Amino acid sequence: MLIFQGGNLSEKTKMKKIIAITAISLAALTVALEKCQALSPQLINPAAVKAILEYNKWRCETIPGKFDSKKAKLDEKKEKHLNAFNNLSDKFGTLIIKLSARGYDTAELKEDQLILDEKIEKMKDDYDSFSSVMKEAKEYACKKTDAEFKTKLGEARNLLAKIKEDAGDIKEFYKDEIREDIKEVEKM
Repeated sequence: MLIFQGGNLSEKTKMKKIIAITAISLAALTVALEKCQALSPQLINPAAVKAILEYNKWRCETIPGKFDSKKAKLDEKKEKHLNAFNNLSDKFGTLIIKLSARGYDTAELKEDQLILDEKIEKMKDDYDSFSSVMKEAKEYACKKTDAEFKTKLGEARNLLAKIKEDAGDIKEFYKDEIREDIKEVEKM
């Protein structure tokens, strides 16, 4: 240690210097801690805390109601889509029976109907998945963090896009496959 290099200092003097340095260090540390504690209330902005609390209250009161109205509209669309596609499948089945009674080979049309029914069932399952994710997202509005809520909302949006894709797939299948197969059967 550089302080004690003189060699001619007594042990008592060395101890006094150590005690003095320790006392000065403790005093400096105490002053620094007091300054930090004095600054900490300034780090928390009361206006920001109030805004966050108001946003959370708004989110809990408003978003569940919006989810309910959105879900009601989507349930109506679900019924509309599924009724239309089920009617399409029923009419197609009736056509297959009529063509079969007239002696046409309807094996390919029967395969098309199975595929159509699978596509309709897939769309129904996707609607059900979407409905359950929407229910979870509604619960997340109050009980989870903003990030978790947004993640669940993104999941619901992806499922909604999948439903739209399913509906388009059914329409395309009818137009491109079923109609063409009906024309080919009637040509025979």
